[in-house]
Amino acid sequence: MRVLPNCTGLLGCFQCSMKAIARAAVAIFALFASTINIYMLVRIYESQARDLRALTSVDYVQLHDNLVTLDQAELLSEGGQLRRSRNITQETMPWSGLLDFFPDLAGTPSKTLEPILLTPRSRVRKKLIIGIPVAERNKDYSIFTLTSLFSKLDEKYKKDIVFLVMFATANQQFVESRTEAIRANFTKEIDDELLEVIAVPPLWYTTDIAAVPATFNDSTNRMFWRTKQNIDYIYIMTYATPRCEYYMQLEDDVEAAAAYARVIFNYIAIKEDTDWFVMSFTSMGFIGKLFSVDNLKYVTYAIALYYRFKPVDWILEDVLRSRYCSLDKSFKDCVQMISSHAINSGASQFQHVGKVSSLSGKVQKIRDSNFNKGLARGKRPNPPAVVKTSMKATGRHDAQRGYNLNFAMWFTDPNEGSYISIVFEKPVNVTGIMFLSGVPPAPEDKLGPETIVIANSGKQEINLGRFSPDGDFLFRSRGLNISELSINITSNIRHWVVIDHIIIDTIPESNSTVTKE
Repeated sequence: MRVLPNCTGLLGCFQCSMKAIARAAVAIFALFASTINIYMLVRIYESQARDLRALTSVDYVQLHDNLVTLDQAELLSEGGQLRRSRNITQETMPWSGLLDFFPDLAGTPSKTLEPILLTPRSRVRKKLIIGIPVAERNKDYSIFTLTSLFSKLDEKYKKDIVFLVMFATANQQFVESRTEAIRANFTKEIDDELLEVIAVPPLWYTTDIAAVPATFNDSTNRMFWRTKQNIDYIYIMTYATPRCEYYMQLEDDVEAAAAYARVIFNYIAIKEDTDWFVMSFTSMGFIGKLFSVDNLKYVTYAIALYYRFKPVDWILEDVLRSRYCSLDKSFKDCVQMISSHAINSGASQFQHVGKVSSLSGKVQKIRDSNFNKGLARGKRPNPPAVVKTSMKATGRHDAQRGYNLNFAMWFTDPNEGSYISIVFEKPVNVTGIMFLSGVPPAPEDKLGPETIVIANSGKQEINLGRFSPDGDFLFRSRGLNISELSINITSNIRHWVVIDHIIIDTIPESNSTVTKE
């Protein structure tokens, strides 16, 4: 039992008053200290970019430690309980062996190579990370690029993607100004964990890039530029590896096509059970290259092994040749083998828009002249077939050309009873079928559930399903022997229709049974 103090008499009252004042002072001080602590944490969180201006390498490490603490705190719910998830990602970067390729970093604690977190990061593993390194240049394109990516992104895919912006520079003032601009323009995307922004720790640039000997007669400036790009790719890929299932490399100066995420996720779905290594969603260098994280590890190590000798896109070509080409086979055989593991989307999903390069003095003129036109170079690897339709085509977008080449089919008069017939030169054993409508050049010209796909085996017709409300048709099986495919419209459509990304995957004939996916 607590004994009450004796407050009788003048002295007793004075003593009681002093004790009460002391207790109140302690309580006020504790409240003040708690408030200060909370205030300081909030200030650290809100001012991550502003704190970069006067930081040394040691300061970067200290800032990183503070941010990791905040990042862990984000896992707490309002009730103070951890939000559990079987998909929570690995906290630290999986360097295992990679640092052996960088003698200047020998003995460096891996914790000091963790990124500077400029926005909160999700601990939940995502389906896809789209990596966007940002290097210094005389003109900034990053706001344009992010605006394009977000404005063209269908709502249904937002939960599966993280756009990872990585500032690839030790210039703190640049990082600060660009981070503030991104925060000002994309607050909602950051809050929704759709956008994450990090900076490479200055210690990563301990590697003496300027001392790398020139190869292929490249100038000193170009050697520095391409070598730095390689080590930047190594960093962002290593960071992304434990945090996603698939990784795509972009640049900070691109424009996105309409429905690009729908195209990407449909390619992943239709090729899920095949032995693909890389998917290309543009024809421009390394832009739009997509890997599973298992294959991303091979690519990362290959870049680490050869970063001093070759540009990154050449290194990828070497990886593909080493993995899939036999020395006793012809060049033609090599190309054919690679093409079965390097999937090309045909129509580009991204356009390069930056003319001011991060390589000083270089004017970058690379562009895809067919972007958003439903046209691309090359042929589709589909089995030979005669394609006929009851609909009228516009321009070069007829049915036969659309099946054989990377051209969209585009029809002007779809009605109830309209059809597209694909008759194969000989029966084929189909494992996958994909038709995507409502894509460039006319994203609104789509088919829907009114359109069905019928397979004819010569003995029976099999209804393989309908187009989705989004305009997609995907079918996968363990093997279905057919001689004809037919796309049939069962009710009137009041607009034109576009069909692109036409894939018919086959295997040698067998009597496997059909399994719809």
